[in-house]
Amino acid sequence: MNFAYPKKIVGSTIENEHLPLRPNFRYKKVNIIMGGNASGKTTLGKAIRDIFYSIALKQFDGLGNAINDKNKIGKFVADIVLVENIMHRFIGKIFPDDKKVIIQVQKAYIAKNDSYEKCCKKLKETTKSMGDERIKKIGWNFALSEGSEFILINNTDDGLKLAVLEKVLQALDTDIISVEKLDVKDSYVIKKENQEIIIQEGEVIKESKLSSGTVAGIRIANLISSIILRENGFYYCDEKFSYVHSDLEQAFLSVMINKLGDGEQLFFTSHNMDLLDMNLPRHSFSFLRKREKIEVVYPSEYIKKNDISLRNAMENDVFDVVPSRDKIYELEDITIED
Repeated sequence: MNFAYPKKIVGSTIENEHLPLRPNFRYKKVNIIMGGNASGKTTLGKAIRDIFYSIALKQFDGLGNAINDKNKIGKFVADIVLVENIMHRFIGKIFPDDKKVIIQVQKAYIAKNDSYEKCCKKLKETTKSMGDERIKKIGWNFALSEGSEFILINNTDDGLKLAVLEKVLQALDTDIISVEKLDVKDSYVIKKENQEIIIQEGEVIKESKLSSGTVAGIRIANLISSIILRENGFYYCDEKFSYVHSDLEQAFLSVMINKLGDGEQLFFTSHNMDLLDMNLPRHSFSFLRKREKIEVVYPSEYIKKNDISLRNAMENDVFDVVPSRDKIYELEDITIED
């Protein structure tokens, strides 16, 4: 997948979609990934997570266990700006027999007027083993749909976290009067008129007392706090709004985008077609479709004119990504046998 874009967008609603002090090195600061069920939205997040773990922490179990076809060597190539004005290319091979992972590194200096495309051409032909390359630690925050948190570099400001948590939960549940900090580490109490509900380390005690959307709000609040505090730099929000009203999802996404810092990046997966109506650059959207393999569709490559609605194009299946309904309608042919 390509998370760079070649041409400057005039009047873009997303500010500074380029590296700091490198205006031609343009990258997609906001990436909204849409697609049907089992089209790879969560898998994409896991793949990026496992690559980050292997680079920053030298932990290779995730990549080693990711191989599905045991008869083939797994491969990946990832271009990442880890150090100021240096682009690294990580070239990895994963051997299925012993789950061994070998990663080589190329790098290029990003000059003041360089674009991403130009840096790709500048990458040194000589490669180093990653073991020989000193890599600065990178931050990340993966809020995956499976419920697990994968966070590196987190210096939480408890006061700000509490304020964000309260506002998020009150937006999702108008019966919540307040959210207060408890003396126990990373613990809070949600107060309703006749109820008190405890949150400990992000988990709700007696979860049945809250709606699914409100429970999801706890993780949403954590992510928004991290973005406001510039804690992680890279954020992957994977379908955390499945139980949240569409208007609220758009509002939360808008806040996340507005609070993103320079040089940071947000990935946001969703099924919500209403997001297509937000005033965002077309290159912010990517669609995944599942055929014999998972393919990526960039709507900006299909639609060149500004007067064409992305929502209408999607509803008319211009991008050929709408899931087939044939099997559903075949249910009408099933009858009770005599």
